[in-house]
Amino acid sequence: MDIVVNGKSYQVEEGLLVSALLVQLGLPLKGLVVERNSIIIHRDAFDSTILSSDDRVEVIRFIGGGCG
Repeated sequence: MDIVVNGKSYQVEEGLLVSALLVQLGLPLKGLVVERNSIIIHRDAFDSTILSSDDRVEVIRFIGGGCG
């Protein structure tokens, strides 16, 4: 099935969980915000949220820093 992640099209298997998508993309499960079709998915739901065809997923990664 086709989904879009951060504006890029991906072909993934049916029934893919958000957590499995993140693993496939090589992303850590911590320090991320994941939005599916404009709705934020809580981290504790990554293992139970199944992606559907034509879903639009945005993954935002927090990076620490500051001024010194």
